[in-house]
Amino acid sequence: MKRKGFTLIELLIVVAIIGILAAIAVPNFLNAQMRARLAQVISNMKTLSTGCMMYQTDWGSYPLHPPQHLTNIWGNGLTTPVAYCSTEPIDIFQAYSNSKSKMYSDAKARPVLHPEPFYTTGSGAYGNAALDAGQIPAKGTGNDLTLRFIASKPLFEKARSSYPEGRYFVSIGPNLVHDYPGVFDISNGLMSGGDIISVIP
Repeated sequence: MKRKGFTLIELLIVVAIIGILAAIAVPNFLNAQMRARLAQVISNMKTLSTGCMMYQTDWGSYPLHPPQHLTNIWGNGLTTPVAYCSTEPIDIFQAYSNSKSKMYSDAKARPVLHPEPFYTTGSGAYGNAALDAGQIPAKGTGNDLTLRFIASKPLFEKARSSYPEGRYFVSIGPNLVHDYPGVFDISNGLMSGGDIISVIP
């Protein structure tokens, strides 16, 4: 008795079914992966925010921001000598090549999330009224970085209420580009433009 094999039509039907299932499954998998990354960044920002608030309670101000971005936090103040955070988490969307921070010698390293002041000056900013005395820009001027949140009314109002001493965290987001101004909003799609921004607290 001869064994009956699959006909060409049957094989084509199986391949078509597999193709349809893959077309449905792969985008869903990629979306789930992106949502997990977004959730991780937001969770890391909340952890850092808590650490910054504890630091502010102890020292009366938030950690200093190195003006030239040679390090992310002056003296690694969130982790040393008191561990307000066990570590500074990386921005998983940002690679070394598109970071302003040059503290990394390894080109494969990824910049960490860190508290940024609400303003800059001609030579950067510490985010401290005493150290930046005479250089803090007026609200609404070009060096007022709260203007980057203007697309999000809640974020903008929250930032303005603690200007100039406040801090915020920023991740470049899924589109891997710093959008200024621009705030990521998941309702516009997972790959929409805008930076992921969180204001302390």
